[in-house]
Amino acid sequence: MPQEIPLHCPLCRAQLPAPTITGIDRLFGVPGQFEISVCAGCGAGVTLPILVEAQLSAFYPDNYDAYTVASGRTMSLLLRLYHAWRDRLTLRTPPLSVLRGSRPGRLLDVGCGKGEPSALLIRYGWQVFGVDPSPRACELAGQRGIEATTGTLQTAEFDSESFDAILFHHSLEHVSDPLDDLERAARLLRPGGMILVSVPNFGSWQRKRFGTYWTALDLPRHRTHFTATALRSALETRDFRECSSSTQTTFSILPLTLQFAVFGRPIFRGTISRRLMMGAYLLLFPFSLLANLLGRGGDALTVVATRPEVGASPASSP
Repeated sequence: MPQEIPLHCPLCRAQLPAPTITGIDRLFGVPGQFEISVCAGCGAGVTLPILVEAQLSAFYPDNYDAYTVASGRTMSLLLRLYHAWRDRLTLRTPPLSVLRGSRPGRLLDVGCGKGEPSALLIRYGWQVFGVDPSPRACELAGQRGIEATTGTLQTAEFDSESFDAILFHHSLEHVSDPLDDLERAARLLRPGGMILVSVPNFGSWQRKRFGTYWTALDLPRHRTHFTATALRSALETRDFRECSSSTQTTFSILPLTLQFAVFGRPIFRGTISRRLMMGAYLLLFPFSLLANLLGRGGDALTVVATRPEVGASPASSP
């Protein structure tokens, strides 16, 4: 019989144990069952099977949220209220609060989608660039004032040391090899520049409590599931120096997770129903905040780090 090739963690290269989480695509219905192995070395989760970048596009349907915008007049007032409050909160919490309070410069948003939330920084003087595999997403981001390029961080042509900050806003978990993207980001960032990474918090109470029903697993699109330890270690491996680490509460993760746990699927489908759900997010947000406070950690994790100045000793060896 052929010998099975051992799988290794893309972050710390430790051999992966047998998977302990099995789930399906509850949001968009990509067929199949998908497994997650939890690395004993760094605590990260790794979605199996391990795939290359070219194989991932099949997991993103045309109605993927990052590539679409709401249309029509139904409940437009509620939508404006929801987006206004969400944007206000986003500007007050990491990572955007860090950038809003920093001297503006050139920002690269990796996996920019339709320009949320980085377009909010344009009003604070930032020149925002973006890169995303979806042409439609880049078109929508362009309408928000972002100079967006279709492609990935590995294929887009940017000059070395040409950015003052690089943002991975819920995008690093989507790539096949996060360390490759962090290495590329280190080359694009000027010495002293910031890298800001926000990902779902795999170490949160929500994930531990709800397991396969936790919305932020987002199988099969999320390929690496980061704990705080795993994300810090990945950044240090590429010689970034951590400045801060924090968790946040998102609007939708806990409400959707509760739907999955009770019904096995989202109960708010269709344009009108999804807009009604946005109103419910506003009402449920204080409950989500309180639950995460009692659980000692939000459902999202943000780490801010810098590339050392020339001549400074690195944090660790690559």
